[in-house]
Amino acid sequence: MTKMKSVLLALMLLLGLAGLNVSAQEMEFPRPSPNAGLSQDIGTTVMTIKYCRPGVKGREIWGGLVAYGELWRAGANEATVFTFSDPVMIEGKELPAGSYSFFAIPEPDKWTLVFNNNTGLWGTGGYQEAEDALRIMAKPMSGDFVERMRFVVNDVTDNSAVVELQWEKVRVPFTVTVNTTGKVMKQAQQAMGRYWVMPYRAANYCFESGNNLEKGLEWVNLSIANQKTYWNMLLKARLQEKMGQKDDAVATLREAIAMGKSADQPPYNLADMEKMLAEWTR
Repeated sequence: MTKMKSVLLALMLLLGLAGLNVSAQEMEFPRPSPNAGLSQDIGTTVMTIKYCRPGVKGREIWGGLVAYGELWRAGANEATVFTFSDPVMIEGKELPAGSYSFFAIPEPDKWTLVFNNNTGLWGTGGYQEAEDALRIMAKPMSGDFVERMRFVVNDVTDNSAVVELQWEKVRVPFTVTVNTTGKVMKQAQQAMGRYWVMPYRAANYCFESGNNLEKGLEWVNLSIANQKTYWNMLLKARLQEKMGQKDDAVATLREAIAMGKSADQPPYNLADMEKMLAEWTR
């Protein structure tokens, strides 16, 4: 009987430990440095940043937790990773499209920022300088206190954005530049066909951005050759006016307005275009 009790007790203990193991596997705890990420369109280029956010937690950060002159993971846990859908320029230096681990070598008055081809690193472990894709210099600046390290993106335009690493009272900005105009022009050239809409959209991009107006006029003429509409005639008039071809612009706008008036459903902006014609002919 005593032996049987011992066997039963041992069995119950094993079952209890197994239950504890299952429960432990099912439990989740927050990371001390939580995962984070952001995605930002710069024109037609998508930039994403995945990283972890360490906290200050009352510690001395610069020259303390983060040593000066040594490689730092620019975050916590896994390596911070930047991804660019198109080739970019970082502070004027070329970087091909792709994903890169991101590191920094901080100094009191300058930082070296590193984009490395190996994105499978845990922190700086296994880092090799030979795998660097790009190194740039950046200047640290003072800023408002930030408890948890973060990346922010400011001053976004069709062709550039400023990325800032912010932590404690330091912020480190650097500029990312893309060739949106070149990409759009190349795609537009490849996509031209028999329909009026695609060359019209390409021409409208030229008009709105103020770039390659001569090419824009060429494309709007292609759109008109495919199918003359109120909209592409109006765009042609506006391109001509922007290029200083005032007499041609007036003639084209008059034709566009006449087309709009004869339509079964006059365009919503017809009255505004009549006012614009009056201003052009004063």
